[in-house]
Amino acid sequence: MEPSLQNAVDYLKSKGIEVAPHKSTFQLNMEMATMLLTVLMSEVDYLRNRIEILEGGNADE
Repeated sequence: MEPSLQNAVDYLKSKGIEVAPHKSTFQLNMEMATMLLTVLMSEVDYLRNRIEILEGGNADE
C-alpha cells in the first residue's frame, strides 16, 4: 500500500483524531468585523437618509 494523504487522514480518523480543517481565530475575527462593519454602515446610511428627510420638512413617512 503506497502512502497517500487519504491514507493518513483515514488513519488519524481511526485513532479518533479530528482532521477537519478549521478556520483560524484571525479568519473568524475578520468575518465578524466585516459583518459588523456592514451593519454599521447600513445604519449610518439609514440615519443619514432620515436626517435629510427631517431637515427637508418632508413628513411623508
